[in-house]
Amino acid sequence: MTVFISYQRVDETKARSIRDQLEALGVSTYIDVMDPLLLSAEHVTRTILNRLRSCTHLMAVVSTNTVRSWWVPFEIGVATERDRRITSYRRDTVPLPEFLQIWPVLDYDRELVDFARRYFQDSAHGEKSYRFQESVQKSIASAAQFHSALKRDLGQS
Repeated sequence: MTVFISYQRVDETKARSIRDQLEALGVSTYIDVMDPLLLSAEHVTRTILNRLRSCTHLMAVVSTNTVRSWWVPFEIGVATERDRRITSYRRDTVPLPEFLQIWPVLDYDRELVDFARRYFQDSAHGEKSYRFQESVQKSIASAAQFHSALKRDLGQS
């Protein structure tokens, strides 16, 4: 069970920071380091589709830079179609499009702990968490349950 971290190249430092924090919590992540300017669109698309096939979650790093990206919306669309657990990490208090507000939105690094707790409660996750002992009993069985539980944790309706 891996979290695909989607981001615009300009936000790579923040995306790597999120990856490092999630991995320190025991969460498995994938961060794309391909440069779409150096590779063919077909190669990038195939790689993204293959990686999203093996991931159960997508976390989109959303900032004012994201509006200049074709890849972040593409990745969110693929994750939606595949019924993945989707979360946004908002930077710069950028206003989000309405469709991104359907899913949980993280605004602070400290909220990554809430994300990790729900990640380990997810029945799609096969491993136990030693950090989140209460999460050993799997209580989340679907993407909709994951989204609802995390939004509740974050105080979002």
